[in-house]
Amino acid sequence: MTKPELGLLRFVYGQETNFLNTQLAIQVYKFANKMLMEHLTNSLDNYFTTVDAQMIFTVFDLYKTLNIAHGLEFCREVRKRNK
Repeated sequence: MTKPELGLLRFVYGQETNFLNTQLAIQVYKFANKMLMEHLTNSLDNYFTTVDAQMIFTVFDLYKTLNIAHGLEFCREVRKRNK
């Protein structure tokens, strides 16, 4: 099993929302978005609010790739605050 799948299973069966790091959370988000798991993507959106300013660009790329409007707006707000 891959790390994104393990992260997904930990969430589904254990309601575990600690994704260990942003890179893993991004991979889980891509998988959850593809599988239309809105509850999990919402949980990951909340997780992304805790990432540091340096990682926000990586999260922005995720939201841009998947065309997630609310995520793009969130990242723009974070960038404005950290200028």
